[in-house]
Amino acid sequence: MTNIPPTISGQVIAVDSDPYDVNINYSIPMEQITSLIDQSTKCYQILTAECKNAKIYDGENQLAWWVSRDGARMPNWGGATTIKGCFCYATDNCVSGNRCNCGANVRASDGGRMDDRTKLPVSALHFGSAAPPKEMSYRIENLMCYTQVP
Repeated sequence: MTNIPPTISGQVIAVDSDPYDVNINYSIPMEQITSLIDQSTKCYQILTAECKNAKIYDGENQLAWWVSRDGARMPNWGGATTIKGCFCYATDNCVSGNRCNCGANVRASDGGRMDDRTKLPVSALHFGSAAPPKEMSYRIENLMCYTQVP
């Protein structure tokens, strides 16, 4: 298993401005990362947002997103795959029937394991409408890749 840490791996980072944009940097060049992904059987990365009174989606409007390695704004968040929303939306398990748990007036979190090798790793994050007095923080974990032996 190969482990590629972003420079902020595992840290909980508070969103403190509107908008809040961050580029995610890695310890090796992107060309090497994509070559490793192409040679691997499986890769994944975990992305989590923790919040109170801050939203990832406001109805149909996306307020927070991650950016794929090719620069695409992604409509899913932390583990959701083919939907516009969070993993809890895909499983019909979000607080108050929202697209994400973030958006409820309680302390909540959204996140999960993202494993679309054609989009990984996360190259940037954007948050809108999440600055204080709203509460939003995020955590991104290492990109993990491995090859299954037959």
